[in-house]
Amino acid sequence: MYYNNRATELLAAGDLRGAYWHAREALRHQPRFATAANTLGVVYARAGDARAAEVAYRRALEADPGSIGALGNLVHLL
Repeated sequence: MYYNNRATELLAAGDLRGAYWHAREALRHQPRFATAANTLGVVYARAGDARAAEVAYRRALEADPGSIGALGNLVHLL
């Protein structure tokens, strides 16, 4: 959770590169951590990579089908 929390802080500060690496590290430690996959999707979306964002949001929903955040982000993206 630490790495995901740090990723969201960096995302809020506009540091996409730092947010990306922290979200990836969170997923390395917990591959099925839906919140981290959702965060990674937000990073990709803000970077303009819609395809990668969609994959990340779907990964989050696969890990947690009830993730309102990931579902909302996916709907917005599509």
